Amino acid sequence: MRSLWREGIVPVASCLGLGADGELYNINADHMAAAAAEFIRADRLIFLTDVAGVLDGDKVLSALRGTDIEDLIRKNKVSGGMILKLEAAKRALAGGVSEVRVVGGAKPRALLAAASTGRSGTRVLPVIRLNARATHGAAH
Repeated sequence: MRSLWREGIVPVASCLGLGADGELYNINADHMAAAAAEFIRADRLIFLTDVAGVLDGDKVLSALRGTDIEDLIRKNKVSGGMILKLEAAKRALAGGVSEVRVVGGAKPRALLAAASTGRSGTRVLPVIRLNARATHGAAH
């Protein structure tokens, strides 16, 4: 995959996996995209979906952090495929991807707009972890 990417070729991968039993299994595309982004050390991962971003009621959330994801799921504010996207986003962030975007793909050039302006959809950012040493030193 890396060699294709270096040659300017965008790889397209099937979301099927071969099990130890020789059977083909369907792999969730969001989780596969997160794993691929982690593998190629992507800076950003963009999920296109059928809604404008992560919604809180009718409002598109402009940004959230990994800790917000559990709250949204626990409070039943997201469901179905959005839960899978957010879980995959957490995986990608934990694997080193700097930013994940969840963007509505129904508008023309939605992917291009998300990649170039970064103003559409929802930004999912890593959890901020304070360095214990820095925090301890700041108290003195």
